[in-house]
Amino acid sequence: MLSGIDETTGRRFAFLVEVGHQLSSSLDPREMLTRLADLLVAESGGDCLADYCLIDVFDEQGDTSRVAVSHRRPEGRELVLELQRRHPPDLGARTGAALVMRTGESILVPVMDEEHLRAAIQDEEHLGLMLRLGVRSWMSVPLLAHGRVLGALSLVLARGERRFGPDDLALAEEIGLRAALALDNAQLYQQAMVEIAARKRAEAALLAADRGKDEFLAMLAHELRNPLAAIASAARALDARAEGDGDPRSAELLAVIGRQSRHLARLVDDLLDVSRFSRGRIELRREPVELRRAVEGAVESVRPHVELRRQTLAVTLPDEPLWLDADLTRIEQILANLLHNAAKFTEPGGRIDLAAEREDAEVLVRVRDEGAGIDPELLPRVFDLFVQGERSLARSRGGLGIGLTLVRSLVERHGGTIEAASEGPGRGSELRVRLPLLAAPERREPAAAPEPPAPAAAVRLRVLLVEDNLDAAESLGELLRIWGHEVTIAHDGAAALRAVPETRPEAVLLDIGLPGMDGYEVASRLRATPGLAGLRLVAVTGYGQESDRRRARLAGFDHHLVKPVDLDRLRALLAGEWADFLE
Repeated sequence: MLSGIDETTGRRFAFLVEVGHQLSSSLDPREMLTRLADLLVAESGGDCLADYCLIDVFDEQGDTSRVAVSHRRPEGRELVLELQRRHPPDLGARTGAALVMRTGESILVPVMDEEHLRAAIQDEEHLGLMLRLGVRSWMSVPLLAHGRVLGALSLVLARGERRFGPDDLALAEEIGLRAALALDNAQLYQQAMVEIAARKRAEAALLAADRGKDEFLAMLAHELRNPLAAIASAARALDARAEGDGDPRSAELLAVIGRQSRHLARLVDDLLDVSRFSRGRIELRREPVELRRAVEGAVESVRPHVELRRQTLAVTLPDEPLWLDADLTRIEQILANLLHNAAKFTEPGGRIDLAAEREDAEVLVRVRDEGAGIDPELLPRVFDLFVQGERSLARSRGGLGIGLTLVRSLVERHGGTIEAASEGPGRGSELRVRLPLLAAPERREPAAAPEPPAPAAAVRLRVLLVEDNLDAAESLGELLRIWGHEVTIAHDGAAALRAVPETRPEAVLLDIGLPGMDGYEVASRLRATPGLAGLRLVAVTGYGQESDRRRARLAGFDHHLVKPVDLDRLRALLAGEWADFLE
């Protein structure tokens, strides 16, 4: 494959086809160029294009890097590698591949005489290595792709009488162009792979952080609910003991404890809801819901807070029933959050209005207050997570900045929209929620709202309370005794199982996060114990996610209550007035 390759177009074409094959055989730049270099020094029909080949490219830092070296003889390749180790490519050199890479112009030296040789060397040692290698004829062509110089391809004849000529240079330039395009594609591919790997690492890190956040929030909820449960039970027990003592101040203070405990519990639930929504783990239990029923539930939940601040809450609803395909609990949550927000930002004695009206196939619900208003700069971001108005050291408004984020998520999950309007600070605000109405609601009377559980009849049960938090155990145990039950307390699962044969409980209130043996295992063992078929098994726990409830069912629990427990509901449950799986 000497200069005669140009004498036969067919041979040149076949050779270029083989060049293309080698360039397409790998997307790894170094491997691809090494295969090309090997091809250029390989014998074909007793001939070869060059005795040895060097390929240099620019690296990411803009320096030169020799990525491929090939020689017809193994000992010659070792000499080239030694030359590279002792005298690596110098981009500032006045001749050779460095000059080609700087200028993008090919160089052909048909006869490499002493003058040319000394112009290319660095010192006498360098000259000695060059002489051992032999350099009789030399050419170097740029690797040009899309107007950019990516490197240089250098070919050397070391033996024989043959010398490179213009035809050889033209062939080398054609090979250089093809190699440059293949190199550019390979580098783009490598860059894409690096970016994809970086994105995957970032996504994995985000997923890990998200899992860590979820685990932290779940644990935070559990840890907060335990002391909240103790406070709520202790306050209820004190309230029961104080009945009839005629001290209004004690009743007021106990009411404060109850209200603030419920407020803390609502903040914990909001935190967990934000996490669930961010992961798409909130499932709506849709059914035909009459808007009036949801409004009544929301108003009832906010009424104590409104009355405490001596505010006026006016509700205006149309006479016609407005039906939604919705989750009643979540619609109540939407409206309650809006009303709580309005009450929080309205001064004592102020007014809050809730009004609903039909607009074609939608219902428009407005919650208007006379409170602090919303700054125009904040208005576009008022529904973003953790966004609040100007904070002060007093933190008189309170809150986590997540309530409206939850509201927007719930509204959007119901196919609706929400917007905020305000004329500015100090001029109040209005939140407008639009929800789709049922296209053809059945004619039916609104389902009656469940009556709050009445004081339970005098039922005396043997109750085993299993709780590792001492304060929570003692306060709830005392309340159970005030209700008339016979109570045994155990602080871990093993102690609970030991107490069963002796106390023969009719109901077990069982915490889940127990030391050693957890509540699920205790429940499973109790269900497997002969003679306990009628045992009422109640999970009283700080773990309140859907997966926790499913696991409680599988473990054999009859009921699942999340701390701080609704004590009226617990009292009714022990009296046998609740048959369904609660919460």
